[in-house]
Amino acid sequence: MPNAHHLHSVKAIRAHELRQALMWFPPPLDADRIRTVLEIGAGTGQQARAIQAEGYRVTAVDLQNSHYRAVRVFDVIDYDGTTIPAADGSVDIVFSSNVLEHVGDIDALLDEMRRVLADDGTAIHLIPSSVCRLWRFPAHYVWLARRVVRRLALAVRGSEPGEMADIPRTPAAASEWLRTLFPSRHGERGSALTEVWYFSRRWWLRKFAEHGFGVCRVEPNHLFYTMANSTSLGIGLRQRLSRILGSACTLYVLRKAAP
Repeated sequence: MPNAHHLHSVKAIRAHELRQALMWFPPPLDADRIRTVLEIGAGTGQQARAIQAEGYRVTAVDLQNSHYRAVRVFDVIDYDGTTIPAADGSVDIVFSSNVLEHVGDIDALLDEMRRVLADDGTAIHLIPSSVCRLWRFPAHYVWLARRVVRRLALAVRGSEPGEMADIPRTPAAASEWLRTLFPSRHGERGSALTEVWYFSRRWWLRKFAEHGFGVCRVEPNHLFYTMANSTSLGIGLRQRLSRILGSACTLYVLRKAAP
């Protein structure tokens, strides 16, 4: 289960990103009916709950072994990561946030999303950018340095009983040492180095086109963050940093392409 500091940081970032994404959602009411939204990889359900509060009818799905299962705030349906539990053409809006890079069989899931999306529906996805992947390298070593300093400080002055949980654990196996000393890949494709390509706009635009999606809009999220451990930077500072260091995510707004 993620710690409280991580959840607080992620909650603020995802709330800001959702406000940007909602600008591209069709209005919740269409011809006296409520538009339906399917969120893929809903995590805690924070965003699904916020979307529902805007007046949409929301179905949220995620893996049964989701890292956020124990801290859900919305009724999230477990699914197998590929087969979406929805009828053909039954969804007006498909939404995902920082999820598609974690899908191993992305081709099968994109086909499923196209299947359940209505012919006049909209798909909106937030996906980490190449910039985010590049900044993870220095950020990883900043995290590692802070971990070493914390360990040394507690060793020198001694730790109180309540601080024991904060002492960084020494890796117990070769694989743990590798993940500690060297940045690992974040998603399901390539390596820590080649993810720069797999997170690029060009790769995703080509992948969407292969599965029958036309692109309506592509824009940065105007926030800077890395995929290393979260920090408590405020949203305003992250926005200012993005103007210099680049945006962590890209927003894609899609429609079904003509057959």
